[in-house]
Amino acid sequence: MADAFRVPVIILTDQYLLESYGLALKPDFSNNIAKSDIVETDEDFKTYQYSESGISKHGVPGFGKGFVCVDSDEHDELGRLTESDEVRVKMMDKRLRKYDRIAEGSIPPTVLGDDDFHTLIISWGSTYGVISEVFETVKPKSVAYAHFTQVYPLPPQTQALLDKAKRIVVVENNATGQFSKLLQMELAVKVHEKVLQYNGFPFSVERIQELIEKENVQANK
Repeated sequence: MADAFRVPVIILTDQYLLESYGLALKPDFSNNIAKSDIVETDEDFKTYQYSESGISKHGVPGFGKGFVCVDSDEHDELGRLTESDEVRVKMMDKRLRKYDRIAEGSIPPTVLGDDDFHTLIISWGSTYGVISEVFETVKPKSVAYAHFTQVYPLPPQTQALLDKAKRIVVVENNATGQFSKLLQMELAVKVHEKVLQYNGFPFSVERIQELIEKENVQANK
């Protein structure tokens, strides 16, 4: 994504993953909607040329006759610094147009459980292992579990998924409910309960089993 859309990408990890052993499936990158395409530049090459997609042609220094100028401050199409308010607005609009394309290619959440669910349990990151294990063991009715591999931009399926739920419970290994806040801010949904743990330990099977069994009872009253 960083190469294709020419944007910074942050990969979140945590100590639990760094110190754990496990099996992992080989990542599938076949759903990428854009590919890096380095071009041989001509003499009129513009590093930040305006485009409908927001993505300019990718030139690298020394490959072609063009001059590739890159700058982190506000710049014009050639990469030269500018203080023009008109150019700044055009460049900002150009960068924002990338967002929709990035969101379209976001990784959808993994969903386990009944399609016709009352309660949706949500988590992200390394909580997947213990929650999915307990979920498959308990097999609750009217309860589903959604795990988000990509937290931002939120996948386009997220809104419809959360709208189906009458009760939303978010499980997080942090003190402030970071993903809960993001869901509420981006989608204006109500998170009914935050299950937070921030004592330095991952969630135990026992705690997650107690949570799922409790939600199973509530969902089927």
